Amino acid sequence: MNLDDLKNQWQSEQAEKSAEQIQQMVKHRAASVSAKAQKKTLIESAAFVVVLIVFFTGLDPEKNSLWVNLLFLATVSIGIANNLWLYRSLSLNRKAQDLQKSLQKIVRRLWVQIQFSVVFSVLFFSSMLAFLMLRVSLTSEKLIFILLLLGLSIMVRSGVEIRKWMLSIRKINLSLESLAASEQL
Repeated sequence: MNLDDLKNQWQSEQAEKSAEQIQQMVKHRAASVSAKAQKKTLIESAAFVVVLIVFFTGLDPEKNSLWVNLLFLATVSIGIANNLWLYRSLSLNRKAQDLQKSLQKIVRRLWVQIQFSVVFSVLFFSSMLAFLMLRVSLTSEKLIFILLLLGLSIMVRSGVEIRKWMLSIRKINLSLESLAASEQL
């Protein structure tokens, strides 16, 4: 068999699939995206709890101002709350919605998550550096280094988060396109 024969065979097999089979395939693909995102939220929430434990038991928070400790606690709590919201909101076909509407809602939630990721990165790394920075005497060189480290940390985390959520959105959009194509059959 040459490449053209394989291509023709694959296309005929695709045409033979019913709309229901295509819907099941789309649902499976979207569910895998949701499952990966939900797993990430659980792991990240656990990591935030560990960070809280380490910072507030091992790093002598009593040496910091109350506002710094509260800022750090509030920021990490926001991160955990966001992860719980995202975990809950990424399930498919809630309340008997059709698959297309459910996928569109997930895409909208992921766009909100992209925006939140950037804002949260700024808050988290700023509060973490404030927590650690107020313990040392600052020189201009240390301040420049800390600000560069802050900027780099924010860019890396935001970039990774944006890339990850954009890939998920792209996969769900492909699923939506497949679903739309199956409805036209």
